[in-house]
Order: sequence, then C-alpha cells, then structure tokens
Amino acid sequence: MRASDEPRSEAGQVLVMNNERFVVPEILFRPDDIGKFHSVIKVRSDLAQGLQQMGLASTVAYVISLLPEDLHEMFWANIGLIGGNTNLPGFRARLSVLLSRFPNKTVLIISRSGYKSYNL
Repeated sequence: MRASDEPRSEAGQVLVMNNERFVVPEILFRPDDIGKFHSVIKVRSDLAQGLQQMGLASTVAYVISLLPEDLHEMFWANIGLIGGNTNLPGFRARLSVLLSRFPNKTVLIISRSGYKSYNL
C-alpha cells in the first residue's frame, strides 16, 4: 500500500479497489449478503438466497436478551470493542447505528479499547 501522494514505482503492481473496501467489512453486519449472486451463472438455490445468520448487532442484542432482565441495562451501557476488525474505520459508528434500533431502557455506550494489535 502507498499513500495517495506517493509516486508509483515502475516495478510495482496496481490493484484498483472499488466497492470491495466497503463490501467485505459489511459482511460482519449483514452475513446474509454472502452467497448472493447477481449474474447469469446458475447456482444452487440455497447459495442464491444468502447465508441465513444474524449479523453482529443482532447477535449482541440476542445475547443481552438471554441475560437476566435486571442485567440488561448494565450490558447495553457497557459494550466493548477490542482489536481485530473493530479497528476498521467507521466500525464503532456503524455498530452504534444498528444497535440503536433495538429497544432498550438505557443509553447505549460502546467503548473501544486503546490496545493496538499487530500481525506478526
């Protein structure tokens, strides 16, 4: 990767990224997009419908709903994001928008860890 103001090297290869930059992380929030095909290729009908699983926001809401009711407010107010995909730009904001659609009696608080993870 190079910054937009850096010159291209003659020996380097160029891979142009379009909507892939947004589509791949969006799978975390909408796994039903996996397997949806919009082409003339014939595919199995189960693949054409997409993956039938909950996204991240629905999973968080579901897990909190399984807890005793007197703990719901505490968990809605203490959602923590740590490492990995949570470092993607806009991840916290996107999750916050989706979680705000679920009914709860308290203020939704999503905090992000300051810990940086590195691939070794």
